[in-house]
Amino acid sequence: MCNSFITTIIMYFSTISLCFSMEPNKNELSAMSFQTIRHITADALNPFLASIGQFQVVSFGTAPRDPHIDHRNDKILVRIGDSRLSPVSGVYSNCTANSDIRTIICDARIVDDIIDDFHLDLGSNSLELYRTLILRLILAHELGHIILKHGFAAYHGDETGFSVFRYMKYSKELDADKFAVKLIDSARLDFNAQYGVISDILNSVISKNLCPETFPNWCPCPGYSDPTLCSKIPIGPGLPVYSGESFRIELKGTHPDFLVRFARFLILSKSKAARIMYAKDARFIIDNTFINSGIYLESLSILDSSK
Repeated sequence: MCNSFITTIIMYFSTISLCFSMEPNKNELSAMSFQTIRHITADALNPFLASIGQFQVVSFGTAPRDPHIDHRNDKILVRIGDSRLSPVSGVYSNCTANSDIRTIICDARIVDDIIDDFHLDLGSNSLELYRTLILRLILAHELGHIILKHGFAAYHGDETGFSVFRYMKYSKELDADKFAVKLIDSARLDFNAQYGVISDILNSVISKNLCPETFPNWCPCPGYSDPTLCSKIPIGPGLPVYSGESFRIELKGTHPDFLVRFARFLILSKSKAARIMYAKDARFIIDNTFINSGIYLESLSILDSSK
């Protein structure tokens, strides 16, 4: 009996030690130089040339376009910088678009904030590739605003993350998302990588909400919000879904709407990679996630993803 008890104690502390040994590097990514930003922006946009025409990447030191001049035949202008180095006027860890002057304004910090906030595991992928894949998703959405002639467009959701699905209020955002999916699908890309990064983000968003005390670690440390539920979530890449009761996630924190908007990306995509590998699980997430609206739990299954 004594030996059994001692063995249990040793196993417990060994598990705790393993948890700490798995603790990821908390150092946030360093700011990107404009040369780096320009390079990954070009890599992100080049596959879209046939659909969007020419573009020009400039720093925030470049003067903005005159709104009183007709810019319909001008190249799409991407004014981009990193607010960790100097202020990016008008945006912070976000991007906006103005179709009247065919300009995207972007703080590239948003890319690294996503990687840092969700502890995305780069695995064998290079940091540059991950940055490019994420930036491509963001810029494809902003291009949607420009091509669809939405005027000035900037998204600021509420704390629940559910507001984006008030279709009448956020129809431009949802239409730009839909355009982005079509734009990506029509390009010659590695869809396993491009849609795989969405899968990585969804995995982390769900994991962070289900087990906030131990995220990003999955070892059985104290602090699980629901250890039974957490044990049913597969460890590793891919969408973290399982057979069983619905999991209810109160979307909060940084970029809460990523869960539902990116799941919708995977549902709308016509690429084989998205349809075969991710669409079914993305629909499961939509149908089994509930948002606390402050009055009652609302199911995302009411979402008409075909809009």
